[in-house]
Amino acid sequence: MGSTGAWVRVVWAVAVKELRELSRQPLLVVLVVLGPFAVLAAFGGAYRNEELALRTLFVGPHDSVLMEAIVEADDRISRYVQPVGVTTDLERGYDGLRSGTLDLVVVVPPDPLAGLERGEPTEIAVLHDSIDPIERVGIGFATAIAVRELNASVVETSLGVALTALGDLDAGLEPALPAAERLRIAVDDGDRATAVMAAEELADRLRTLSDPIDELQRFSTDPTARVDATDPADTDVGSLRDAVALLDASVERGDGPNEAEAATVSASLDAVVGTIERLGSLEPALVARPFVADVEPLVRQSVRPEYHVAPGVTALLAQHLAMSLAALSLVRDRRRGVLADLRLGPVTAADVLIGKFLALTATATATGLVLLSAEVFVLGIPQRGSWWHAAATIGVIAATAVAGGLTLAVVGRNELQVTQLVMLVLLISLFFSGFLLGADRLREPLSWLGLAVPSTPGTSMLRDIQLRGRSAGGVDMIVLGTQFVVAVASALFAGSRLWRRGGVS
Repeated sequence: MGSTGAWVRVVWAVAVKELRELSRQPLLVVLVVLGPFAVLAAFGGAYRNEELALRTLFVGPHDSVLMEAIVEADDRISRYVQPVGVTTDLERGYDGLRSGTLDLVVVVPPDPLAGLERGEPTEIAVLHDSIDPIERVGIGFATAIAVRELNASVVETSLGVALTALGDLDAGLEPALPAAERLRIAVDDGDRATAVMAAEELADRLRTLSDPIDELQRFSTDPTARVDATDPADTDVGSLRDAVALLDASVERGDGPNEAEAATVSASLDAVVGTIERLGSLEPALVARPFVADVEPLVRQSVRPEYHVAPGVTALLAQHLAMSLAALSLVRDRRRGVLADLRLGPVTAADVLIGKFLALTATATATGLVLLSAEVFVLGIPQRGSWWHAAATIGVIAATAVAGGLTLAVVGRNELQVTQLVMLVLLISLFFSGFLLGADRLREPLSWLGLAVPSTPGTSMLRDIQLRGRSAGGVDMIVLGTQFVVAVASALFAGSRLWRRGGVS
């Protein structure tokens, strides 16, 4: 019992020494707490939570069919590109890209129909001057969406023209139907004279529909307007011309159409009427854009960019603070000869390491909780899960980092080397922990570097707790627990070796 009490007193003395040294540096503690908080607040205030349309100059002939389609689709593509003008001067576009006044230059080909007539898509050149790989992905995505919307606008316009022609055809067919009925009756009665008169009248009325027929046949065969190569309007409308030719031939013979010819004419008219009834109710906009997306995230609450960043800031701060304090504390004691002095008394390496471990873990955990509270109550960052789970996660991150910092203090021979090692760990954390990019965006096996730092599972766990309202657990907890065990074992092993060398490198 006495030996246990003595051990506790030794550990407590080491821990109190560490806390007193920290209390003599209040500015450090204030900067550590308020610095990241101020940066996060500035980020939240500066971030533009809106879609940024790309400033776009269109280069090409003003009277181009494609340019007209772009102008008509302006209201639909403005979410992705912000048209700033139309010009034929490509140099103006290059100058705008170089000066930063333009994001994109879209070069429209002078003859956009030439490729379509050859059965090939028309290429629209899109120029930009971005060197940011993430921004390049955004430019490619925005361009693809805008071109897709432009294609839909062309289809909508063409279909609107075709439906207008279909309406004109419907109106023109109405007076032709009584003549067709008289022709049928005359043929059935064998009245050749009446049949010839009715055939001549019907042919004349159908000839007056040449314009809408031409428009519909152009729509069915022109690649710039075609919706479906098997469109029934192509066959049905074309059969009206065949019916007119058949009627003219029967009139020239002088005996009118026979029963088979009359049946053919009647079938053509019935087919066209059916096509008009079937297609006349179509909405061009609906046909061009038949589907809409309804995105429903499992997390119904809003997740702003600063919300997503905040848990990573907390994990990163707890790790960096804990690791820095632990590494510099041990190096400082070694440089001052404190470790050598402690070896003269009834103190072991484990006593010193445990004392430092407890004091610095408590300090880093408390700092992390202060930052978490400031994020929630000052910046409005959500805390949808358990505070106890969040506190425990921050505590394990801090404890793992303290053990890692003690190990680094043995590896580094002086404060400069230790500072560089801690900075190296910070850089690994920034790029491989999921703070900036998700691990799925990184190639294996290099992405495994993130498994070496506690902020990797810590960031994921805090995001689940704060933003999803889930309990910490799963693979992330196993990884963090494994890191803790390995870090503590490494610290004890490295600290014992240092102790055996007399507390010096």
